[in-house]
Amino acid sequence: MTALSRILIVALAVAAPALAAQTASTAAPAPAPACPPTATLDQLITAIDAAVSGPADKDRTCLRDVLLPEARLIPVGKRPDGTIAPRILSVDGWIDAVRKRGSGVFYERQIKVKTEVYGPVAHLWSTYEVRPTPDGKAEVRGINSIQAVYDGARWRVIEITWHAEEVGWRRGGNPQTEEIRFIYSLPIRLPGAVFSKNPRCRALPNSALRALRYPLPVEPMPWHAFIP
Repeated sequence: MTALSRILIVALAVAAPALAAQTASTAAPAPAPACPPTATLDQLITAIDAAVSGPADKDRTCLRDVLLPEARLIPVGKRPDGTIAPRILSVDGWIDAVRKRGSGVFYERQIKVKTEVYGPVAHLWSTYEVRPTPDGKAEVRGINSIQAVYDGARWRVIEITWHAEEVGWRRGGNPQTEEIRFIYSLPIRLPGAVFSKNPRCRALPNSALRALRYPLPVEPMPWHAFIP
């Protein structure tokens, strides 16, 4: 055996373990994260909150799992000219927009949900809150309108339209929003109606609600964290 042959044999023996480790790491990619089940609508709400919450640049495998590929995510907000308009985003569009926020963390929790179901179609009208930590104080509140479909095994989302509360917003008079609950909690007496913290005294004519459209102060709230 020549000296060159011996050198080649030694070199192969040294390099073999490294080559084997590289081949193994290439052949065995990291397992995908386990995503929450969505066999029921309650589970779907939990899965949406978990998929959305956390670092803005986190892995979105579970978000893609809970949404249909064709799903649309639609924040409704105010334009610079003062008009209200939706911004229609694809799943990738929403992920890209939120990722620009870097490692910033937020947590969404849907605190009240009204559900309507007809066969494999469901609509969930939910009040949500956004916090900087899981147990922190809510910094943003608003309404989600969620459309979901059942494929025979689980529920998946086809569309979410949402609007965050803002200063002075009164249209619709929906008592499910935090802003209207704020008004209901004030001890104000008006002709034909009484405001108080007693649930039995929360009825108020529309005319009286319109009269309160501007005079009452409302705690300023920042825009929904999900609007790019």
